[in-house]
Amino acid sequence: MRNEKTTHRSVLTPSRWAGSGMLETVQRLNARCVALLAQAALERSAAQRSAGVYASRELWIRMDEPACRRAGTCPVFLLDLNFHDTAWWMTASDPAQQAATAGGPLADKRFAEPLREALMEAWSTARSMPQLLAFPFGIAPGTAALIGKLSPAGLDRILALHGEGARPRWPQNRTFWDMLLTAAVSSDDDSLQRARLYSLQLLGGEFLKPLH
Repeated sequence: MRNEKTTHRSVLTPSRWAGSGMLETVQRLNARCVALLAQAALERSAAQRSAGVYASRELWIRMDEPACRRAGTCPVFLLDLNFHDTAWWMTASDPAQQAATAGGPLADKRFAEPLREALMEAWSTARSMPQLLAFPFGIAPGTAALIGKLSPAGLDRILALHGEGARPRWPQNRTFWDMLLTAAVSSDDDSLQRARLYSLQLLGGEFLKPLH
């Protein structure tokens, strides 16, 4: 009688990435931010559009709602409030220094709502899983630690004083923004995937630099 050997194979159970919900939030907020950026681009003069994010007005004109949703699938939050500058956040979060640091270069109030929602999501995450804030929010570990120690009221104070300084991520990188917008207004999924990968490369490059 032949002996039969039974091979036992372990079955891996698929698990949901802990940051998947946060990534979905970022992509939803990105779609709103891109729509707001399209408005801002069309309001700028030719001189203000000379380089960077707003340079290709012809692409921004074509950013309708479906295109904004496609661009929003970028896996990195497309607004920045000095997230990589921990020293800035240390000063901004110190009540004794807030008045002295207020009134810096202003950008656009229209980004206040998505920025606040993003920061509240980041605050909640920073209190339990701060390591997740590097991706997709692009927040440096030191900044994440500071955000986690703040109260919602403290974050609101920072936003009231400095929120208008929020700007598009990589504002001088016309290559990235043209790549993202071109992919968004087309039906080329491969191009959109390349734009997403480029955003991850840019984010990775930031974290390879010395942190403040």
